[in-house]
Amino acid sequence: MSIRPDLEDISNTVEHLLSLGEYFCENTHVWSTLWYANGRTYSLESNLYKTRDNKFIKAVEEVYKLGADTADTLADVLPKINNIRDCPRLKDYVEEIKGCQEQADSDEKVLSDCKQVISQKNEYAVDNFAISQMLALNAKQIKILRGLVSELRVIEGSERYRIEEHDLLLSKENERIATPGPASNSQEEQPKQDPAKGFKWENIQIVVLDDDTVKVGNNGPYIEQKFFNLGFADKRIRREKKPSKLWNIFLSLAEKKIGSCLDADPVKCDKKDIQLIRRKLEQYFNTKENPIDPYNPHNKDWHCKFHFVDMRHHFSDSF
Repeated sequence: MSIRPDLEDISNTVEHLLSLGEYFCENTHVWSTLWYANGRTYSLESNLYKTRDNKFIKAVEEVYKLGADTADTLADVLPKINNIRDCPRLKDYVEEIKGCQEQADSDEKVLSDCKQVISQKNEYAVDNFAISQMLALNAKQIKILRGLVSELRVIEGSERYRIEEHDLLLSKENERIATPGPASNSQEEQPKQDPAKGFKWENIQIVVLDDDTVKVGNNGPYIEQKFFNLGFADKRIRREKKPSKLWNIFLSLAEKKIGSCLDADPVKCDKKDIQLIRRKLEQYFNTKENPIDPYNPHNKDWHCKFHFVDMRHHFSDSF
């Protein structure tokens, strides 16, 4: 396959990414075979539900879903770099892959929990070989995805990337000159602050309206934002926007249900999950101030510095 002329200086990297795209495309068929066994009676899918063990069923389903979704997403994303229509900006391509890498961190913890559940259920008459293959393939896919760090650095150092970022800066500067005065607020505008101008998390209010929407305020009018506006979209799902697992953990902070992974609470998380949530909030509000205090073992919770209210279960606005 010929490489885009504007990416000739990084042609080896592009070729490698395209070959990985083919690998993940092949994996989409592998996942289907592991689950359905081409419709044979001994397939994992046909015997799994006969166990009637909901915890075991859910663990195996999760292993399959995470691996198949990762393969499907990367089979779609990786080849985009060689198509100017699918990849008009290299920075967007890099950010998309970084989003997949970030998702992999969350997936790995889920897979670890699933593996523990599955290991305790060896007595069931299911295709245990297929399950072990799915766990191994998940691990391999995550390893490959995480290993793309050097490829992303090469892309960020390419001539095309430099030109795109230079053109973007010029475009923003021209827009600034052509649009005097402060910009008006809109539904999609983010209430970003300059940390040097006294940003305080204590002045931030976030109100959960439903499973997808929050209201965000900063000592002023609220604006409604969806999970993807705050950076919590599952980037493996291409056809429609769906929230990532981190979004559910984030909402649980408002519900006061969350605990560490050692606690028997409805939502499990660890320090890495909270670090990722902190990073997304810091990016959204354009600040380096930490929005969430360290885990409190006495209260068994993570304390948010901002006002966080869940209105899905309440009928009066606290603000």
